[in-house]
Amino acid sequence: MLGGGGGVIAGYLPAIPSPLDQSIAAKNIFLFGGYGTGGEGFSIGGIGFGGESEFEVSSTKYVYNIGAGGLLLEYGKNLGSFLKANLGVTVGGMEEELLRWKDGENTAESFMNGTSEGYTFVERASFFTLPMIGTVLKLNFVNIPIYGAYLLAYSHEGWRFDEGKLVDADGNKFLGQWMIFGGVIF
Repeated sequence: MLGGGGGVIAGYLPAIPSPLDQSIAAKNIFLFGGYGTGGEGFSIGGIGFGGESEFEVSSTKYVYNIGAGGLLLEYGKNLGSFLKANLGVTVGGMEEELLRWKDGENTAESFMNGTSEGYTFVERASFFTLPMIGTVLKLNFVNIPIYGAYLLAYSHEGWRFDEGKLVDADGNKFLGQWMIFGGVIF
């Protein structure tokens, strides 16, 4: 019998370091998104998530944003009538931004000469893979999955400043970080 479903997920990334200064790191990034899959045993579907973390370093305000989505391939094995073990991988695309607040005045003159207050940022577009292992509690019409995963991302260009210039920094093309997520699937 083939089945499928979709629902909401929530996840957690512990930290993402800045491409410019390793001592500046976004911490405790809570993620929200969606998850859907179809099939019994081997299944195919999709997953998407995004999140944000605001933090301060030496009285400077930063905001880190992440958004990702991709194709999910999964294998599940029933461990009884209420429990299932899953092993899967997602491949897709991801976008990150690190914004830094700058103080200034909000006047026409300050806007024209580039000294108005607001955010300046760096951004990175990446390909990612997300190998994951988890368990699913199967209830009547609801499944509750819990996964551990490792986010691996590669960006061909690396981080860019908001005007498009590439950031010249070591390690600005790769990301590797563990994460956890779970949800409610109908």
